[in-house]
Amino acid sequence: MKKKNIFFIAFALFMIILAVQSFIEIRQTDAKVRDVQISKMITNIDQQTAKINAEKDDAKKLEGLKALIKKAQSYNTSEQKEAQVASAYQKHISKLKKYFEDKNAAVITEAKNTDLEKETKENISKNIEMLKATLQTAETQKGVVYSNSSLKRTQKQINKLLQAHTDRLTQIAEEEEKAQAAADEAAYLAYLEALQAEQAQRQAQAEATTDSSQTTSSSETASGTTASSGTENQGSTNNPGNNNTNNGATGNYTVPNNNADNASANPSSGGTVYDQNYSSGNGANN
Repeated sequence: MKKKNIFFIAFALFMIILAVQSFIEIRQTDAKVRDVQISKMITNIDQQTAKINAEKDDAKKLEGLKALIKKAQSYNTSEQKEAQVASAYQKHISKLKKYFEDKNAAVITEAKNTDLEKETKENISKNIEMLKATLQTAETQKGVVYSNSSLKRTQKQINKLLQAHTDRLTQIAEEEEKAQAAADEAAYLAYLEALQAEQAQRQAQAEATTDSSQTTSSSETASGTTASSGTENQGSTNNPGNNNTNNGATGNYTVPNNNADNASANPSSGGTVYDQNYSSGNGANN
């Protein structure tokens, strides 16, 4: 009996050890299979994410992120959920979200660092366009990149910067308008001065032309008078029967010697010739 009991006890222990060993081996096999499956799933997630990151179009990249988020949500609610796989999903989703957040934040930071008082209106306008585009982009990223609260904070930042940039553009436009008005006024005054100077110059030229004409007329009149006087004197000199000359205040007058003519015409009148000198005004008798 004792030998039989020992045999049954030894057999039972053997079977227990064998069962335990088999259980351990099964568990180890299952663990290896599970590890392989987890590795494959993580590799698949990595490949999907790499494809999304390689996309140049941000709109398509955002669609890829949406698809990845849906897969992660579906996996996290499954019974076969593995912490390593869920962590891999979360890691890649966070990196993709950060890409979009950083890109939007870069536009906001650049606009914040812009010195509006010194910046040109072209660069300010460029900032406005970038801010508007970023605002629209952030709205399309709601529920994917931004939560409701984070989106509101981002929108508030962008709208505040847009207002500041727009106000500065308005101020620049007003300053340019004032400067242009001052320039137009200065140009108009310069035009009036030039016009007055031109009119004065024309008037001076006209007066000079009038004076020159008057001088020329006086010279011609004086020349004509002298020539007339010379002709009369020449006529008196060429008349041998005229010995009487009157140098009056208004000219030279010659009085013919009628006695001499009569004496010549009438030799019987006594043959004596009388010269009569006639003087009128302040003239001299010769």
